[in-house]
Amino acid sequence: MARSHTAPKELSPAALLELYNWTCAMCFGKAVTIHEIEPKSKRSADWWEFDNRVPLCGYCHDLVHLEGTARWHDRLHKARVVLVSLYGIEVTVTLPHT
Repeated sequence: MARSHTAPKELSPAALLELYNWTCAMCFGKAVTIHEIEPKSKRSADWWEFDNRVPLCGYCHDLVHLEGTARWHDRLHKARVVLVSLYGIEVTVTLPHT
């Protein structure tokens, strides 16, 4: 069954954790945080987008920062894609009317 979510432009970390069923994208343990695959400093205009954020447990999050986020970029992106497929997540973004 697909997990569908209609969201404002930015999903809160709590909403993302719930959407991913509190699952770490790397080890499938309990996720406790949302990590930006590309940091805000390198993607300031749209760092908050769904495809740039991945749920991680405390251990995996610490490991990513210890080894350096840049070294983990491809692995994090692939892990997020697997998790999205596993849960059948579909996100529709709604933008405010201008």
